[in-house]
Amino acid sequence: METASGITETFENGTFLVTGSTGFLGKLLVEKLLRSCSVKNIAILVRNKKGLDASQRVADIYKKPLFDRLRKEKPDFMNNIKVIDGNIEEESLGLSIMDRNWIIENVNFVFHCAAQVKFNETLEMASKINIQGTCNLLKLATQMINLKGFVHVSTAYSHCSRVEIREQYYPTPITATELQNMFGVDELIESKILGNWPNTYTFTKAIVENVISTNENHLPISIFRPSIIGCTKSEPEPGWLENFNGPTGILTGLMVGFLRTLQLSKDKVTDIIPADYTANALISVMWDTVKRHQDCTQIKEQPKIYNYVSSADSPLKWAEYMEGM
Repeated sequence: METASGITETFENGTFLVTGSTGFLGKLLVEKLLRSCSVKNIAILVRNKKGLDASQRVADIYKKPLFDRLRKEKPDFMNNIKVIDGNIEEESLGLSIMDRNWIIENVNFVFHCAAQVKFNETLEMASKINIQGTCNLLKLATQMINLKGFVHVSTAYSHCSRVEIREQYYPTPITATELQNMFGVDELIESKILGNWPNTYTFTKAIVENVISTNENHLPISIFRPSIIGCTKSEPEPGWLENFNGPTGILTGLMVGFLRTLQLSKDKVTDIIPADYTANALISVMWDTVKRHQDCTQIKEQPKIYNYVSSADSPLKWAEYMEGM
């Protein structure tokens, strides 16, 4: 078992690129890296949104209570953050020539957390972000001169129709290229294309996993599959949560009286993992990826998958969850 000091030594004076840094997991990841590791830079790819440019959005984010502990322990942490205006939906990631060259020359580690997580998003839009956006980033990664590790954040539910999901790749009914060629040609019948997948989120995640499985570019890359991410257990503060996704939204609706009934099987397992544990596991996956690929010959191997779930060792049934609240 590698010690925490061994992990931090691997990242010492390293430069990171993080997509999805404005999201729930992305914020925790950046906070943890800055607080626990002696990093050189964390470049965060942020797009303009709701009339705010990348710098304005970031300024608001890092004033939030989540970063109070970091602000106390490392008051100058913003000096280690490089804000890059970009958009993974665009083929060139919307990068300026200067920012693109900086990334190519400096980045050592890439955490790809950005994704379209809406279950009811159209298949075309979900594909544009989750599949094509990942392909755009992979293309840029092949040009990074000093890349040591790349971790793509998927989901434990990418093949949720299966009874058992191992840390392996599974077939999909269509390839990324075939799916892309269908857009704009014929009217899509989403339910037919999705098949056993319940939504476009899990479906597109499954397809992009298979894109990565070929590893045609021979990158030092891995796939991280977390299950349902709940609130933090202890750091940077206990019980931190900022959204109403998943079980939190259900419970909130029940507590305020908006939801009066809920259809579920009480004997089924709800696979919830603490958010801070997830960020720590994600960092550990990057460390393992780097270590496994220090020998360049290993990069030709199929990328490894890491499932991060609670059901295997600490299963919690919905009945217990609801009663505990």
